[in-house]
Amino acid sequence: MLFSAPPHLTQHPSTPASPVTCPLPSRPFPHQAIRSAPDAASASAALQSPPFDLSKEQAEGVLGLTLRRLTSLEAAKLQEEQATLRAK
Repeated sequence: MLFSAPPHLTQHPSTPASPVTCPLPSRPFPHQAIRSAPDAASASAALQSPPFDLSKEQAEGVLGLTLRRLTSLEAAKLQEEQATLRAK
């Protein structure tokens, strides 16, 4: 029995290979849900519901990153802190 190599292995080196494409995932990115949430609890609930379907632990892990600061409530707190620091 003879072995026949696949064509991509026997292609002449001077022939350019076809480009490889990697499509972006069709799911929305979590930062959109986090940014639109009024507080961390709402952001966690959004991450635990479709289309993300994360467990509570996974959602809290994601929010434990600095993404928690992107919620609108946290943004307001950061703006207050910024105003306080500028006033000094």
